[in-house]
Amino acid sequence: MSTSPLRFTGVSSFSNDLQMVVDRAVQIASLPAVEMQNRQAELLSKKTLLGGLSADVGALARSLAALGSLGSAKGVSASSSDGSRVSVTASPSAAPGTYTVSEITSLAAAASATTAAGYANPGAAEVAPGGTLELAVGHDRYLIDLSGAGRNNLNGLRDAINALGAGVTATVLNTGTGETPYYLSISSNSTGRKTLELRATAGQSGTNLLAGAAAAGEAVYSSEQGFATRGATAVSADGAMQLVVGGVAYALDLTGANHLDGLRAAIDASGAGVTAAVIDTGAAVDRYRLSITAPGGQTVELRETADEPATNILTAAHLGADASFKLNGLPVTKAGNTVSGVIPGVTLNLLGVTGPGQEITISLASDRGALAAELGAFVSAYNRVAEAVNAQIGKDAGLLSGDPIIRQVQSQLRALTAYSTGGEIASLFDLGIELDSAGRMSLNRDVFDSLSNFQIAAAFEFLGSATSGLGAFSQSFAQISDPVSGFIRIQTARYDEADARLEQQISELTGRVNTMQAGLLARIQQADSLLASLESQRSMLNASLESLNMVLYGRRDR
Repeated sequence: MSTSPLRFTGVSSFSNDLQMVVDRAVQIASLPAVEMQNRQAELLSKKTLLGGLSADVGALARSLAALGSLGSAKGVSASSSDGSRVSVTASPSAAPGTYTVSEITSLAAAASATTAAGYANPGAAEVAPGGTLELAVGHDRYLIDLSGAGRNNLNGLRDAINALGAGVTATVLNTGTGETPYYLSISSNSTGRKTLELRATAGQSGTNLLAGAAAAGEAVYSSEQGFATRGATAVSADGAMQLVVGGVAYALDLTGANHLDGLRAAIDASGAGVTAAVIDTGAAVDRYRLSITAPGGQTVELRETADEPATNILTAAHLGADASFKLNGLPVTKAGNTVSGVIPGVTLNLLGVTGPGQEITISLASDRGALAAELGAFVSAYNRVAEAVNAQIGKDAGLLSGDPIIRQVQSQLRALTAYSTGGEIASLFDLGIELDSAGRMSLNRDVFDSLSNFQIAAAFEFLGSATSGLGAFSQSFAQISDPVSGFIRIQTARYDEADARLEQQISELTGRVNTMQAGLLARIQQADSLLASLESQRSMLNASLESLNMVLYGRRDR
């Protein structure tokens, strides 16, 4: 707020002089307000400088926090020599090392089975003559009561099984074949080898109603892909396929019958000792699938391209399977394909089986590049803060000279650079970080690149975490720069309060000066009017004297 100068139009010859008197009086009275405005401008400059310092200190805090996170994670990165068969991830608890995965002979798969006999009507045909059945899932047993109207049939059995919470899902399949096309299918909701039995008499495996390996040493396979029709949709690109049963290959010629029914007939006629069927799943699209039952639990493949196992279109429907492999030559069996806990802090995800003699290398190594990048970012952040602080100290100090924030930041910088511990890497200097005579920090890459792997591992210990080691300094700098509760924010708030007080004082002083100016102007105007009147009287008197002189002497005085 400033004083608005008031002007008046005088009538005396002294009006300009009188205006100067008013202006001078106002100028002198306004000097305290001008001083206060200068102090306000200085406060604004200090706030701007503190804002820049806060940003720089905050960046340094974040850089230290990143170093702490890197130290907490030990900087370990994981890689697999064959990501198509085994992928790997490492947690912060993982340690550097090298491991070999081999002989992945099977992936974990879910168990499934279907009823050995079909039923004519899923909603009417009786499935439990005694009204009760027993479901066996692994070592667990569940009694199924189908007594009651409308329950003793395939649909009722399906609904009862699904309501058990036994970890399996039951569905009714319509094969569309013969007088009894309806079958019950049970699938485990999780992978891993387990028995599935549906017993007519509790505790007696011989009364199992399910087909497949769980019933009589059989393995059941079905096509992964469904087909829109069973008698028209092509199942092979070139009309030729290869059936492999227990390692023995059989060529299938589908010429003239390149569809599911033709494929079923070709398999049954192949002499391979397996039985094929077409199953109607009832799905809205691609509802038909091929099912093959092999006695004795033999492995079965149906290949689109001969002698290429990768083109197999079948999946097994049997007791399920555990993942089986060797780690550093030691056998490992797991119920799932995601394997944790075998290597501390490491998770393996099994994606495919290995070939004969194939070995996959799992490498866990401290990431030297990530450490170098974070140290470089730290050096840059440190130098920005150091430059901002140095600009406020010494003979050419800026407006923040003597400010407690500057002293506090300077103290933290000294503590940071002096931090040391025991161990192979005991200080920033051991990592190749150096300070020149001007206090500017740099990373000596020659020193850093010469560090051994053991020293790199020790470097992560030196970095610590967000609450320990070098990384703990992030908290100290965050306390200074926090935009809500940091020390700089508190100091800025004090400057705001001082600015508000000055603004109030300036307003009050300006009001008094304006009042003084108005009163002085009123008195000056009165004086100007009086002077004008006196000047008028003087002019009249001079005129009278001149006239008298003319009368008396006939001439004017010269």
